[in-house]
Amino acid sequence: MPTLLQIALLLISAGLFAACAAAALLKDRGHSTNMVARGVWMCRGIAIALAILSLILHSADRGSFWPLEDNFDALVWLAVMLGIVVAYIQLRHPIGGLDLFAAPIVVLMLLAAAFFGSNLPRDYHLYSAWLTVHRVCSFGGVVMFAVAAATSTAWLISNDRLRRKQLAAARRVGSLEQLERVNYLMVTLGFAMLSVGLITGFGRLTAVPADERIQWLASPKITLAAVAWLVYALVLHAPINPVFRGKRVAQLSIGGFLLITGVVVAVQFNV
Repeated sequence: MPTLLQIALLLISAGLFAACAAAALLKDRGHSTNMVARGVWMCRGIAIALAILSLILHSADRGSFWPLEDNFDALVWLAVMLGIVVAYIQLRHPIGGLDLFAAPIVVLMLLAAAFFGSNLPRDYHLYSAWLTVHRVCSFGGVVMFAVAAATSTAWLISNDRLRRKQLAAARRVGSLEQLERVNYLMVTLGFAMLSVGLITGFGRLTAVPADERIQWLASPKITLAAVAWLVYALVLHAPINPVFRGKRVAQLSIGGFLLITGVVVAVQFNV
């Protein structure tokens, strides 16, 4: 169970990520200054550090530093990994609209950890290498798909602005080519991780009683994960199928992430 200090650290971290989103909104409105840019990096760095500190304190209280051992751990790790991936992308290939759409996802993950992680403890003990691979790949895939959804949202907005001849506003979000390239890369990585996660997850069937296997396979988390896998498989066919290029790819990426979000919720609620 997380302590009040750990929850407080998460709430402060969420507030700083919200400030990142607000600063990104200012940049999108044309207030692009060095001070705003430095503010985004400072808020993001401190927010990630506070979230990691909360994880360290939580692990120390549990007496174990294995990640993903409860809901609090899982949700905070998702938020931290997403924040780090976004920071890496912005450092190497800056995308104007990425912080604007990725930061709110991080905020929701941190708030979920703060308000639901303490009420819904879950057995996440990593008792085998097989299960470790399953969880690492599954959570890594969620992070990749979150970035893909953020870039897809930015693509739709940039595309709409271009259609309206708002060229300067579209450039602030990011070029369509760059957004599409990052989206495809994230979906490719996420799809590979999700595939490994599904394969290793089905290995748990050996531990499920024979009379409960059909019910386990029909559970919401399995059904949603399978549908999401099919959606992202369509996205990966975009380069060879013009029907699924551009706007449809962006919409499918966002829809796939909503399905993946449903999987995360189902796992946390153990359904």
